[in-house]
Amino acid sequence: MLIPANSKEVVNPEKWYYIGWLTHPVQYRRPQTQKELAEYLHVHPATLTRWKGEPFVRQTVLKLIARHTVNKLPEVLDCLYAKAMEGSPVHIRMFMEYSTRIAQNDDSIDDTEAQVETSKDHLESKYGPAVEEGSWSPNDWMQQLARITERKTSHPHNVPSPQS
Repeated sequence: MLIPANSKEVVNPEKWYYIGWLTHPVQYRRPQTQKELAEYLHVHPATLTRWKGEPFVRQTVLKLIARHTVNKLPEVLDCLYAKAMEGSPVHIRMFMEYSTRIAQNDDSIDDTEAQVETSKDHLESKYGPAVEEGSWSPNDWMQQLARITERKTSHPHNVPSPQS
């Protein structure tokens, strides 16, 4: 059992693995379904459903995703700011909400990544790999999220005009 930093919560390796799995976009998850993951982890599917509803799991998944998308924030905030400055009430509210969250930054997630990775190694030694060699696995969750957030996107203020 592992105890997350700054928490009294005790988390087993299977739950850490599940947390890592939840951070992936659905189309990249392997095993693909929650039922298949439950079989791999040797837990009942209802256990995963229960874990998903736990505040610790929900908060940790969101923090991990946020941590790995942070490198795109300058571009996103620039677009958000531009729309807010145009007077869009929705964008003004979003910008203000984000600014408030930044002010309440929480660093308690620092060793979560290591715990997920350690749990993955433990489970693979116990149960074997979740997927065949050479295909995507939960081990790659951080790299996958980083790659998704690194995709080149056009800045909305630099959209070329239609050709005549």
